[in-house]
Amino acid sequence: MLEFTAAIENGTELKAKDAESLIRHFDKDQVIELMNQNKTLILFFGRNECPYTRGLSPMWLSVQSLFESRYPSTPIHLAKVLCDQIEDFCKQEMKALSIPGIHWYQNGKLVSDLPVSHQKLWDSVKRISDDSLALNKARDVPTSSKEEKKLKKQKAKETADEADLSIRQLHTTKVISTTAQGRHVLFYGANYCPFTQRFTPQWLEFQELYDSKSDWKSLFTIYKVQCAEDENFCIDQGVDGYPTLFPYSDGLRLDEIDTDYLVESVDALVAKWASLVSVDKEASIEKAFVSDSPVSSASIPPILPVQPPIVLSNPIEDEISQQPVHIVTHNHNNQKLEASIMSVIYLLFSAAVMIGIFFFVCRRRIRITRTWN
Repeated sequence: MLEFTAAIENGTELKAKDAESLIRHFDKDQVIELMNQNKTLILFFGRNECPYTRGLSPMWLSVQSLFESRYPSTPIHLAKVLCDQIEDFCKQEMKALSIPGIHWYQNGKLVSDLPVSHQKLWDSVKRISDDSLALNKARDVPTSSKEEKKLKKQKAKETADEADLSIRQLHTTKVISTTAQGRHVLFYGANYCPFTQRFTPQWLEFQELYDSKSDWKSLFTIYKVQCAEDENFCIDQGVDGYPTLFPYSDGLRLDEIDTDYLVESVDALVAKWASLVSVDKEASIEKAFVSDSPVSSASIPPILPVQPPIVLSNPIEDEISQQPVHIVTHNHNNQKLEASIMSVIYLLFSAAVMIGIFFFVCRRRIRITRTWN
């Protein structure tokens, strides 16, 4: 090979027989093996007795030398195949119909014929080699990327499984009974879901924050619901994706909480719930004060001495009559009566209008008939 390189540099040519000894050759078995492995092949088919083959051998050796020096680690195989004893194989299997001929094979199939001139052949070999290297590089990047993604997914699942051991769980069979009373925030997820796996450690941090706030613990509870156990149940609860966070208040499901703003949303929810709890406490205290106040003659204002004392013939009925529910019902009946009266008036007015229109149309028709007559 050094001899050949020196000869090219000196501008000389090697004879065909000298070139033949330096050219790489493949036999039939080698070609079949590489084709079965879907390797990329550039093969020069010829015969020993063919003068055209002998004439192209020095040019082929030149291309082979350039190829080996520029692409030492390429997966492409470049060689010469002598078809003297395997002519049927060359023509039928390898589709080398003309001798000499240079052909490009890939994935076990003939791609195209290549030119036999030195410069055009080298340009073709260089293009095929560059494309092959670029393709292998592109394949290597996704492979490493896939492995990296696989490792990340595996690590995320392991982290989520570890966090689940510390997270308070609520079984799907207990969701309805638990949320029927009180206030709760439930995290619906599935252990196979990658989004749930990424959010689970954040939920554990939120649970730790919840445990540190006594005002939160007195207002509501938090749980994680594993939907992988019964996904149909979670779908019935309005869950259309994982993770999903739903707050509940006395059996009523409220608007979904955004996982990206979990703490902020819960803070706003806590402020709302705290105000409702304050109002409920004031109302219960007022109600208890009214119901526990004794009714006696001392409670009657002294500025009304002319009024006879109130006598409760039935204390239970009188206590019921003072309840707001009774007042609301009484007012509601009055409203219903007023609505009924207005409906009757509207119907009478409508009937009067319809009768007026009827008489007007009749008189109009009578006048038209007289005019025509």
